[in-house]
Amino acid sequence: MKKKKLLFLIVILTTILPRVFSQERTFKLNLEGKEFNEIRLAVSMPDGDIDIQGQTADKQSWTFLIPNNVYEEASVFFIVPDGKEKLNALLFMQIENGDTISTQYNYFSPDDMVVNAKFVGIKPVVIPAIHTSNNMPKTIEFYQCIGSFGNNTELNLKMKYPRFMLYSSRPGDEKKTDEEYIKEYISLVKEHPGSRYFISQLNSFKIGLDTKEYAMEIFNSFSDEMKESYHGKEVLQFIERYFVSDYAFENIELATLDGTRKETVIADTSKYTLVIFSASWCGPCHKIIPIYKEIHKDLQSKLNLVYLTIDEPKGLSSWKELMEKEQIPWRSLVLNDKEIKKIYNVYSIPSSLLVAPNGTAWYINVRVDSEKQKLYDL
Repeated sequence: MKKKKLLFLIVILTTILPRVFSQERTFKLNLEGKEFNEIRLAVSMPDGDIDIQGQTADKQSWTFLIPNNVYEEASVFFIVPDGKEKLNALLFMQIENGDTISTQYNYFSPDDMVVNAKFVGIKPVVIPAIHTSNNMPKTIEFYQCIGSFGNNTELNLKMKYPRFMLYSSRPGDEKKTDEEYIKEYISLVKEHPGSRYFISQLNSFKIGLDTKEYAMEIFNSFSDEMKESYHGKEVLQFIERYFVSDYAFENIELATLDGTRKETVIADTSKYTLVIFSASWCGPCHKIIPIYKEIHKDLQSKLNLVYLTIDEPKGLSSWKELMEKEQIPWRSLVLNDKEIKKIYNVYSIPSSLLVAPNGTAWYINVRVDSEKQKLYDL
């Protein structure tokens, strides 16, 4: 009897405890039909991308060791071969109900940390100018891989619902209202309350939530585990801070685009100021430039606009080119300090803050007509 208990204890110590205290998660990729000299995981993190190099003995079976904190905080994983750019990542495809679904932006759960796929070819794809850093069309190559990735695994959910929280439909689908999209998202979360993909996507695009009621309803539809995850905590913090009637704006000095001096964000405290957070690489930000131009034209007598670009130093030249191309008449300052971003609650872009002459501020979503009208009612 004692030997059985001892044997049971040894099994516990050698199998379960290492998983509990492990500082890494193991992801495996088995790729049939193509040998690569190198494959890396390009992981999108809150403070930028990090790369995790794969290990292989035969150039087809790959192992990646992902630190636990990276796994918890990641928003998406790209699997990139042979030193290519991130846009050339592997494209996974699956046949489901007679349709081909696919994704290049991957997410994995503890249940699908092993991916088996077959390489089927390379497909050239033209990326529209609005989605490139230099605003020029770009041709990339998709490394297409097909496999069976299960039903309702994180990877499968990413393929089936690639536009979760994006307020857009697949090409050819009927356009819905924002309210219809929100109801659809809530329904999906209730079906899959433990989805790490859904909670990370909500965290990435939470700025699109229009009301606190909708925000809390979708958040409360997740499991307790997802609410307590890194992404869940970020979403809750956003809801608590974003949906406030006003707060005291801190008028900080930031660098000008040429880097020669600093200016306060609010230049004229006698007028209202719309503070716009943006970046050169943000396609959705570029799409709403015409709205800001219209606001500037109609309201410049009582409202100033100022851009705060969150571009890193290497991206500032692209931002300058965008400002010249669009002939932006208002100021641009540089906001690439992480601590100052926290002060201004920059959770995602595009977003904007309306600052009153008395220094109080609140968020304005200019894409929503009722929100934009608030500016005209000043």
